[in-house]
Amino acid sequence: MPGISTAQHIFKGLRRPLFNDNSKDGDKEKLIYTWRSDLDFEWERDPKNPKFGNCRRREAPQGFVFAVIVSPNIRSKGKFPGIDCFIEAWAWLREDPGLRGAPVEWVDRYEQRIWTRSD
Repeated sequence: MPGISTAQHIFKGLRRPLFNDNSKDGDKEKLIYTWRSDLDFEWERDPKNPKFGNCRRREAPQGFVFAVIVSPNIRSKGKFPGIDCFIEAWAWLREDPGLRGAPVEWVDRYEQRIWTRSD
């Protein structure tokens, strides 16, 4: 399903210290993609075999945006030349009332907004 390619905003830098990939400035390198989605999915495990299951489509939670934290492949490009970035985490966050598609308190969460989709 469409996801990160439909991002409404890209932010850069987390406003909290993070040691990542042998860098004490790991927080500054993170990219955060956010968007309002109509869909969510839940993995339902097969009770007889937990390695298997089905993906169940659900409605997205109202008043929330989806956020994905990404690490650009800066220090491992030689080891993983075909990979541009690594997805680190994702979550539903309450939507900011002043900026559609952005999480609440985005100004305090992230260092800067580097891109916004023009509609």
